[in-house]
Amino acid sequence: MLIFNTNIYESGNSPILPVKYSQSWPGTAGVELDPYGLILSTLTSDRQIFYDLTQQSLEKSQKQLEVLFPHAARYSNAKVLNSISKRLLEGLVNRNEWFKMNSYHFCYLYDTLSGHIEDYCYSDEYQRRELIPELEGESIDFNWFLNTYFFHTAFLIDPDRFFNMDNSKKEWLEKWSPSLFSVINGLTPAEEETLLAQYPEEPYPNSP
Repeated sequence: MLIFNTNIYESGNSPILPVKYSQSWPGTAGVELDPYGLILSTLTSDRQIFYDLTQQSLEKSQKQLEVLFPHAARYSNAKVLNSISKRLLEGLVNRNEWFKMNSYHFCYLYDTLSGHIEDYCYSDEYQRRELIPELEGESIDFNWFLNTYFFHTAFLIDPDRFFNMDNSKKEWLEKWSPSLFSVINGLTPAEEETLLAQYPEEPYPNSP
């Protein structure tokens, strides 16, 4: 199970960190997004994307990668991102233990979820119902999703801005999103940074 700020596997738990702009689902009452289903659908779809990329030349696949995963492509190639994607999918469906992600994982998830939701937003109602059935064609607020489930999106900021931050702020940002400096500066992940870290404790307050 992947650790997000708010539990994607069951509702009712408090978030790990206070949600800065906390609000309930902004859509129609009774029609709510299933975060686990959205992430599962997105990562499953990515299996076909990476298969297609392996059939292309290195140059062509890298250009395609920059379109599909514009932020993650800054620090990696198709082989490494494929590995990250597969490990995220495996961790997502593993209900036996918790896994802590790092900034490489969150940056990849940001790109792929952004693309999936963009496809949804530009689709007609029938296609929307195919992509995210539980929304019944309703619109989706990606900023709400990020604010609710991601610890932050600091992996998107400019390197100079990060450099000028107080060390205490950097440490706070990296607590639940390690390797932040490396991602912001476009450094290729080491093999161990593509792995999920086992988390032996229950991460969410007031969990049963």
